[in-house]
Amino acid sequence: MHKSEIQNETATDNKNYGMSLPSKDNLFIRMIQSIFSFEVLFILFLFAWVFKADPRFQWVPIDITELFFILSLCIGILVFLGKKKRFNKKATILALSGAAFAFYIFISLNWSAGHIYAVQKTLHISTLTLWALFACAFIIASDTRRLNRFINLILAIAAWIALASALEYVKGGGGVINALNSNYLALGYTLGMGLIISIAYVFFFEQSRSRRIALFIISLFFMFLLLVLGGRGPLIGVTISLLIPLLYRAKVRLEYKLWIKKYFVFIVILLIAVFSVSIYLYSKDSPTATLARILLLFEPGMGTSVSTRVEYYLASYILWQFKPLLGHGIGSWPILIGLPDRISYPHNMVLEIIVELGLMGLILFGFILFWALKGFIHLKYNRSIFFTFVILMMFINAFMGAMFSGDMNDNRIIFALLGLMAFDEGKYEVNKGLKIVNLQKRVRKNEK
Repeated sequence: MHKSEIQNETATDNKNYGMSLPSKDNLFIRMIQSIFSFEVLFILFLFAWVFKADPRFQWVPIDITELFFILSLCIGILVFLGKKKRFNKKATILALSGAAFAFYIFISLNWSAGHIYAVQKTLHISTLTLWALFACAFIIASDTRRLNRFINLILAIAAWIALASALEYVKGGGGVINALNSNYLALGYTLGMGLIISIAYVFFFEQSRSRRIALFIISLFFMFLLLVLGGRGPLIGVTISLLIPLLYRAKVRLEYKLWIKKYFVFIVILLIAVFSVSIYLYSKDSPTATLARILLLFEPGMGTSVSTRVEYYLASYILWQFKPLLGHGIGSWPILIGLPDRISYPHNMVLEIIVELGLMGLILFGFILFWALKGFIHLKYNRSIFFTFVILMMFINAFMGAMFSGDMNDNRIIFALLGLMAFDEGKYEVNKGLKIVNLQKRVRKNEK
């Protein structure tokens, strides 16, 4: 390498060093890169369950989830090989732990009471769910720009759902909203992620005042929709998630303390406003769909949905006691409670694991959870507070959802977020810094 080439490469790396996000220049180029990026295909795969039932997509000859899984898998392999990415220790351990969990699920087929659903569930977890973990750990978490693009695309998906839900609300009035022919819970948890990202941008990301105001208005729009959508779980989940940054108030560096102080004031005002509006609507006997369904919790029967879940939870505990160590086998839940061999689950992922996979399965899943959170929940000097809070808040939101709805494969966003916890901006910045130092040494050596 010639001296001029080394100097050019050094200058380029110095320009990139310390930047966690792309520059504001070449907006058009960055938009084109985002549209034709791996992250677009992966996001469409990850959130296909939200929009694939929309009649406008019925012309697609195969299942949309499977379509974008195949496309994102092919492109993801090319991206991984093309970039010659190294196997980051944490990402590798997460991947191996996920593979061990999937392998145990496959073994449990040998003693499962289920057949059709059991095989289908095993296939989905070992492909769709495992890919969500692998892709985030090895591809997205290894690149700050890809992580930023991934987060922005979730915000874009949430904005699309918000517009569709708002139109449905205007047309349909005060009932439960199922825009895009989707389930209101799927819509609610996705809107919750959009709310988390938009608020995090407002308080934990340096940007122009106009963009901050726009994102603040968008976050209020998301909150309004969560209040009228009809989903209790999504509203409760996002409320708990928004409290996460407050736990770090005494642990952050001095320059971040003011950010969290402002955030604390906002959260207090927001909760008071939501509570006040709810009380007012209740006094006028015109509660929103979400508020009306929350009020059911205070009635004797708590509503059909809650009473059914309580029955499932009690049945799960009893069933687990019969085979506490290895479980009854994957996909056995519907057979055990007397249902046909089809998709059915206890609407709680932890109970689902202990019934079907026993303590062994729970330990394997807990190992993934442990390694993902290990080191990530601590704010490191070189890691962006924005990325840390967004990933943690989205994880809590998704995990709360998994405690009330969906099976393991439906909640693959949890495994994706666990994979994102392999991100450590400090390590990548240190590697860039070492590269710069080495290049500068080579320049000085050539000059001598």
